Amino acid sequence: MQEGDSMVHTDQPVHEAARNDSKELAVMLKKNPALRDAPNLQNVTPLHAAVDADNFESVNLLLKAGANPNALDDEGEPPVFDAKSRKVMEALKAAGAKFDIYSKRGHYGFQHCAAYIRSIEALQFWWEQGISINHVPDFGWPALVGACAIGSREKNYDYRRECEIVEFLLRHGADINLVDRMGDTALKTACWEQSMPLIRLLLASGADPNIEDHFGTTPLHIAVQRKNEELVELLLKYKADPNKRDKYYETPIDYARERSFCLNIFEPLHKPKPEKPIPTPDEVISRLKNIPSFKDLTLLGCTEEEIDKLERHFNVTLPAAYRYFLERMGKSAGEFLSSDHVTFEYESLFEQAQNASYTTYCELTDKSFVFAEREGCQFFYFEADGSSDDPPVFRFDDGDFGSKQVTRTFWEFIEERVVDYENWDL
Repeated sequence: MQEGDSMVHTDQPVHEAARNDSKELAVMLKKNPALRDAPNLQNVTPLHAAVDADNFESVNLLLKAGANPNALDDEGEPPVFDAKSRKVMEALKAAGAKFDIYSKRGHYGFQHCAAYIRSIEALQFWWEQGISINHVPDFGWPALVGACAIGSREKNYDYRRECEIVEFLLRHGADINLVDRMGDTALKTACWEQSMPLIRLLLASGADPNIEDHFGTTPLHIAVQRKNEELVELLLKYKADPNKRDKYYETPIDYARERSFCLNIFEPLHKPKPEKPIPTPDEVISRLKNIPSFKDLTLLGCTEEEIDKLERHFNVTLPAAYRYFLERMGKSAGEFLSSDHVTFEYESLFEQAQNASYTTYCELTDKSFVFAEREGCQFFYFEADGSSDDPPVFRFDDGDFGSKQVTRTFWEFIEERVVDYENWDL
């Protein structure tokens, strides 16, 4: 069970007694011994409840009554996952509790303890069982990353307990730069939470501020996105690279410029970056087909007659790049054309490409062609006036007036959508 979750709202009387009243629990077990393993709606047993409450007397009563120390709740977690004290863990172990159980989320007890229980006493006991401190679960955090996934809205929260947990893990061999399945490190996680004491501790202990996740994002990218000047200055002090590019070819300095944030700090550090290569259509399509979830993708394009019909309907000259896109995949490309990312199917164009309501959002010409939209709130267009074979793409948003260029070419726009799927398919 995660910190902040509650067993109480589904507790039966026996669970309440296990948590808060061991004398009442003894009476109930004497009357009905079968209550020792009675599950609530979440398959939490009285032993789960007693362990969660760190009620040693109730734990002993239940174990002596024959309670199952390895019963699993709906999350696949046994009682020991929520143990906070050595004496409770010793009692569970003596009763046959297993310490090598993995939850449905792929966590095992040591990771759960580091992320949610945060008890040095319990962590020490887990450590003594020979656990793997640097295990990376299929879902969720390694122990050190989980210990840093804590933020507080309290302005003066001191993070003392969290720092003690991190220090314990580092003393016992935790890899300070270990990454989880998404490429997140303890430092990046702490930066997202803006947990300054933890960040200072990690940096002083040797955390690398330039490790990127699967999106190419570094802690400094995060600091700019969170608009935390103190964090920016701290990361730069520890040699964070302000010119490091993410998967979208954006540096922390680029994001700072977009936000007009800390420009006095960043501008002197700016180094011109090489111009991003313009992708070819076939390169982009090949990358799309190499994404595991699109490995069996069948593309269905439009006929030349259908594309000509579109041009005549709107009295525009569609650029060669867009015509090729329609020829290759205008009718179907799996969820790539109609997902929660962006929708741009051929059939929707006759209503979508030019709409009088768009004048509410920005000034368009009679050759502006809206080829894609995202959930009715973001719209993407190019000028279909015959001036470019692969024109720049612009975006306007519902609720704002005006538009801005988002990519240099149409196929660069498609490439960015492919990058989205490459990242999320990891």
